[in-house]
Amino acid sequence: MSKQTSTDTLMKMGLAGFVVVLTGLAWVSAFLGELLTPTGMPWTNFTELVARFKHGTFAWPQAATYILIVLALVAFLGIAFLTVVLGGNKPKDDGLPRYKDLEPRMGKKAALAKARQSLHLPEDATEADIIVPAFKLDGKVLYVQHEDSMWVYAPQRSGKTLYIAVGIVLDAPGPVLATSTKNDLLMYTAVTRKRHGRARVFDLQDISGWPDTISWSPVAGCEDPDEALARGKAWAGAQPMGNVKNGDWFNSKAAAILGRFLHAAALDGGTIEDVVRWSNNFADPEPLEILREHGAPAAFAERLQALTSSRAGETVDSIQETLAGLLEPLSSPKALKFLTPAEDQGFNVDDFLTGANTLYLLTDGEDSPVAPLVTMFADHVFRKAQKISQTRAGGRLWPVFTMVLDEAPNVAAFPKMAGALSDSGGRGIRIIGFSQSFAQNRARWGDDGAKAIRGTSSLRLFLPGLEEMAELETIAKAAGPTTHQRVSTSRGKGGSSKTTSEEERPAIRAHKIQQLEQGKAFMHYTNVRPAVVELTPYWERDDVEQIKKDKHAAEALTRRITA
Repeated sequence: MSKQTSTDTLMKMGLAGFVVVLTGLAWVSAFLGELLTPTGMPWTNFTELVARFKHGTFAWPQAATYILIVLALVAFLGIAFLTVVLGGNKPKDDGLPRYKDLEPRMGKKAALAKARQSLHLPEDATEADIIVPAFKLDGKVLYVQHEDSMWVYAPQRSGKTLYIAVGIVLDAPGPVLATSTKNDLLMYTAVTRKRHGRARVFDLQDISGWPDTISWSPVAGCEDPDEALARGKAWAGAQPMGNVKNGDWFNSKAAAILGRFLHAAALDGGTIEDVVRWSNNFADPEPLEILREHGAPAAFAERLQALTSSRAGETVDSIQETLAGLLEPLSSPKALKFLTPAEDQGFNVDDFLTGANTLYLLTDGEDSPVAPLVTMFADHVFRKAQKISQTRAGGRLWPVFTMVLDEAPNVAAFPKMAGALSDSGGRGIRIIGFSQSFAQNRARWGDDGAKAIRGTSSLRLFLPGLEEMAELETIAKAAGPTTHQRVSTSRGKGGSSKTTSEEERPAIRAHKIQQLEQGKAFMHYTNVRPAVVELTPYWERDDVEQIKKDKHAAEALTRRITA
């Protein structure tokens, strides 16, 4: 589709408009000038003005010249101002949706209406309990539901903590579990959260210095064989195997053994120290005897015997080496202390979920040896919350339980992460996962698992700096095509002409997503058109001064200094 317009015609129209405006300014100047420096000219009688001009008796007021200069300058500045205000601040029409396009789905009224229609809400529920202010577009807030899971792809130093995580933790209406490989999230949020409930840490390496710590026994609750196997799977599954040949296979075998050892220890009133002792000596008959003595199913006990006494000696040795790597952190008395609480002194998930309490799970760096233990604990809390939700009104926790899983592939590598994301919303559990790259998710959960995580997250955010262009191309295609106008000019004997045609092109390209400004992200939200949104850093929040004061208080309390 195209149209052709003569360039000469456009120039003539523009010149005519300029003459009309200038004539109008001249008349106003002359009329006002007549009041200051009278000439006797009839400025309101155009017929007589023309006659005087023809007879050479036309007179121009002296003050009118200065007035005309001032009016012309004011007109120029006014046009420039309107151009900036109405044109310069107008959202760029690049084919991506603007706020007006998303308001019917993500505006405040629409989000509240959807929540009230789909949720069983208490009478005293507030807007903050019901919907989440997520991002901005064209300076206006977009909202999502508390039941919406989110996955954030954020390279290092892309601002995920200060632009996203801090705000989510501070604004969460109910309990919060947050994982991190640094203590900055705790420093920015813990004192504030402590005003609403208890703020505690699970810090096996003591990187935070926070005084209110928890202890937790991996053995407690493993009287249930299913729970024992689930913990073993989460613990072993989070072990970083690097380029170890058949690493996943050895991890799966180690998980099966760990689950049975945890079950045996729980049945016998033992502790994690018994699990360590049995793992160091597969020849020890004690765990097998305990299982049989307590009437464990034959398949359960026989499987342990088969795994620990295989004829393939090298295989057993490799499994034992895998277990040794998992259990190595327990050689530290400090870590062991947190995992062997006195009876009835360990962390209680039921109590934690009763209020706006906060729990920070910390490791020292993304490759920390205690990361698998942290994963097992986080997975335990999640599964326990799932069960508790089914005892609450509407089959969901209220207010919502928020899980902020920073460095999820390393310190919160739930074995069935995609399933957790899809199932959690309906139970009043909101999961926000963070990973540094697409490759990091593939390395942890495999190709299919990584795709499933992206597919089951209600909301996906892609921050600037991601490197895999093939993946970004796929993401960009979701925005669809847009129509752009193409203008070309041709010249001939009859003058020049301009041709305007329409062509279809992608609304956004991969390199544009990669090169977004700091503080912006490319958003995919269910079946809403993908958009580039603005993130709100903590220093642009209304409560920024209180956040700064609370951060200084946390640093004084812990004797730690953060950036």
